[in-house]
Amino acid sequence: MKKLQAEGFEVEKSIVSNQGIVIKKGNILKSALFKDGYVTIQDQSSMLVGEAVDTKPNMVVLDTCSAPGGKVTHLAEKMRNEGIVKAHDLHKKKIRLVENKAKELSLSIIDASAADARTLGEIYPQQHFDRILVDAPCSGLGVIRSKPDIKYRKKEEDIESLAKIQYDILHRVSSLLKIGGYLVYSTCTVDQSENEMVIKKFLEQHSNYSGDQMFVDSLPEQVIQHASSGNYWIQLFPHSIESDGFFIARLTRTK
Repeated sequence: MKKLQAEGFEVEKSIVSNQGIVIKKGNILKSALFKDGYVTIQDQSSMLVGEAVDTKPNMVVLDTCSAPGGKVTHLAEKMRNEGIVKAHDLHKKKIRLVENKAKELSLSIIDASAADARTLGEIYPQQHFDRILVDAPCSGLGVIRSKPDIKYRKKEEDIESLAKIQYDILHRVSSLLKIGGYLVYSTCTVDQSENEMVIKKFLEQHSNYSGDQMFVDSLPEQVIQHASSGNYWIQLFPHSIESDGFFIARLTRTK
């Protein structure tokens, strides 16, 4: 922060993450710190996902839908670059983005490769991971302020199709989590059929999982005050903490 201030930036600490710095004034893209890989750009809502996953050094972690790489590199940094992070995305071209981001940040524990998240149960043994992140493909209705064309391209049937994919991913990877581990489900949308309803259906059909009742209580009070939440999920809106609209739920495997 001192170096950014010396460059003329107006900055403050993020209320969401100890790794977060909010740029109040200045173009971070022009900073020497950004060009040299000392900082990376991420929305505060996205950073909250990394905090929810709660990675520790030497864990084995799975990010099922990792491109373009902001969240998975955050997870690896919180692990102090110690352990294993398996990162996947459907398209090889997007995996290159993850690899480039990891290289920029000198992170060596990220092993990225193209794979459909719905097939990962065929690749890894059961109960292999300490943490799993499903940052699911979604309608993107929470990021309309930065991508206004979304509201002209999305249809109701698109959301119905996405909800099915989201559930399928959760179902397929659920056996890969160790007992006592966390599975975090996140989307950048505000549509209940992609969020609460997907998680409710998953818990109803997977008796070996439960919502982590400690998740919301662990969040900063300033975040909870301006968001909608249940016992184990939170829905951020663009006005909540001046960030993207995001849904985050944390589940734990009980048996």
